[in-house]
Amino acid sequence: MRILHTFLHLVLLFICCFTVFAQSSYVGTMSVDDKNSLKYKATEVLFQKKTDFFNINDTNISEQIRVDFNNGRISEKCFSILLNALAEINKKELFLAEEHLQDALLLNPDYHNIYMLLSVVNYDLGNYELVLSYCNNFIDLKGFNPTIYLIKAYAYFSLKDNSGCLQFLKKYIQYVPNDAIVLLNIAILEIIERNPKRALFYAQKAKRSSPDNHQVFKVIADSYFRLKNYDQARENYLIAISKNPKDITSLINIAGVFYEQNDNQQSLIYLNKALDIDPSNHTIFYNIANIYKRQKDYDFAFRNFKKALNLNPDDILTIINLGFCSLSLSNPSEAVTYFNKAIEINPGMTESYEGLGFAYLKLNDYIKAKNNFQKAQYLYMLSKDITKSQEMGYFIDLIK
Repeated sequence: MRILHTFLHLVLLFICCFTVFAQSSYVGTMSVDDKNSLKYKATEVLFQKKTDFFNINDTNISEQIRVDFNNGRISEKCFSILLNALAEINKKELFLAEEHLQDALLLNPDYHNIYMLLSVVNYDLGNYELVLSYCNNFIDLKGFNPTIYLIKAYAYFSLKDNSGCLQFLKKYIQYVPNDAIVLLNIAILEIIERNPKRALFYAQKAKRSSPDNHQVFKVIADSYFRLKNYDQARENYLIAISKNPKDITSLINIAGVFYEQNDNQQSLIYLNKALDIDPSNHTIFYNIANIYKRQKDYDFAFRNFKKALNLNPDDILTIINLGFCSLSLSNPSEAVTYFNKAIEINPGMTESYEGLGFAYLKLNDYIKAKNNFQKAQYLYMLSKDITKSQEMGYFIDLIK
């Protein structure tokens, strides 16, 4: 067993470093591949909701209701109730507005604009399933309508149904083709759904409609990043930053581009610019730590991961990285603490068991090392990572 221990000690540092460094550099919706990474975190452009539903296509719903009353489509009493409902909506008295609309519905159940107003009120109340139902009532009575498509799209988004949201945003854009915010939202969702080519198509259309919007260039850059076209990504992030120098997202993400291009110095420059703007941003410290980790300055990496953890105590990737840094700093007992904490948060994170395996090897606890390598091997097999599964098998065989 002593010979085995000596051999494992020689390869241990190499394998630990491989575990941390051999994966992709981006995390989350902007990751280059579909795996979680222990290396670089990007921030994402936020989906932008339009709430001016009544102003789309210069539509004035109160005028529509008045015209319909004059044409005899609704009764005088229904007309009066609807005006009261609109007044309550403008005052943000949504529950009172809902009551008025339900009264109007009893009088004119086949009047489509009541369902339009009910969908808007319930959207603001957070009743998204009801929103979809009222939108469908409207469509059954009136047919297509871009405003209804937009409301329905945002209801799907609020229900975390990106596919449904995309479907109705694209229907909306057929009738309002130059709406830059909606085009941008389609691009953002395509990125989230891992369709960077389609994202780039819609972001470029948004650029034609809104050439001065820094968010547009940010999404274009995000798309190019997913396509691994780092030069174009860098160029568009720089444009976004020139239009909004305090844009934290672009500063962090352009640092990620330089990280992918192995330019640690430029990456640190932009991360420090971001840090000057937001000194309490967990992601910035996390990424600074990863650059020092890449440079094998594990002490400084550990310090910055600790700063990141203080700002986000339950971030599992930070915790796992602290475990691997502890191993590299010859603190296996501390590494065990971090890896176990990561498992408490997410028992399915394979790297935690792999790290425990290496930590227990350093502590000469071969039974626990083998058990954790076996757990890691099983999880790698489930994720169809054959290479890592075989690597775990290699260590399991050595311990036998």
